[in-house]
Amino acid sequence: MSPSHPVRLARLAPLLALSALAVPAAAGAAFSGPVELDTGVGVAGLTVDGEGGRVVVARGAGKGGTVDTRLLGITAAGRPEGRRTIAGLLPDPLPLGKDTLLYGRSTVLGTVRRTVPDGKGGTKTISLPQVRLGVSVGSAPPVSLGKAHNQATAVLDEPARISGTTSGNLAMAWSDIGSDGVVRVYASWRKATSKAGSVRLSAPKLISGSRSSRLLALATGQGGDTVLVYQRGASESTRRLFVRSLDVRTGKLGTPQTLRRGGPGFPGATASVGRGGRAVVAWGEQDAAADRTKPYVVRATTRDDDGHRFATPKALDRGGATVRAPG
Repeated sequence: MSPSHPVRLARLAPLLALSALAVPAAAGAAFSGPVELDTGVGVAGLTVDGEGGRVVVARGAGKGGTVDTRLLGITAAGRPEGRRTIAGLLPDPLPLGKDTLLYGRSTVLGTVRRTVPDGKGGTKTISLPQVRLGVSVGSAPPVSLGKAHNQATAVLDEPARISGTTSGNLAMAWSDIGSDGVVRVYASWRKATSKAGSVRLSAPKLISGSRSSRLLALATGQGGDTVLVYQRGASESTRRLFVRSLDVRTGKLGTPQTLRRGGPGFPGATASVGRGGRAVVAWGEQDAAADRTKPYVVRATTRDDDGHRFATPKALDRGGATVRAPG
């Protein structure tokens, strides 16, 4: 979510149990003293493997006005070990087994022009990056990345997403803007396997082919139950919010379920999946592009298990006007 949006949705994270970053240590253990890993960077993420090794994802200024992504390793004992600067890394690496991490990759191949909806009933032409998506298997300390397994080529206006668990069930999804102007949502996945060192995802599967589709959230549970949250339509009268279930063990896709019809835009969403397919989806609503004084509303819905539909959404915070960064 852009910094220009309210932080209300972010405050739901503890309720959604989205974090898999907790260090495996005894409850109530004291934190270690601070360790300097780098300077001139900002922390963007943290992943902990099954043995307590950590990799901090940081971003800093690179050459020619670019932004570098730096991977900084920390051993389970709290000792810095390993540092690597890399381009085209999707946030955040995923734990995959005891001492293995999965890194999502996004390599820019060039730029292309695309005509897309402008959100006001018309269209606009913009330049967008064409990228090669893939995954690499690596580790936390000493921060290693294996060969990238290419998955798909797409034209993106926002990063692809990956989700998964230490069981080895994984999913990747993205919104691809086609040369015909249609924005399609695709997903690839992989069921759990003992071969953690070699990861190849399935062939991309079309999730939504509406002219104005947009992926908002992706989450995978330990058992392989996955939910994809996406939007269709770019105007107040055509906009819809959907959730679709996927079982990465069998490749079975569920029927899309409508969560919201019409109304304001959906600046961001988040989701989490627990045991047995229990799941929660939360999202924000506001059409700040049309009227920045309108309230930012947070809604959420839950599902008891993978055999049931999501419940009627409830408003958690009817909020106030959007919070925007100065300038």
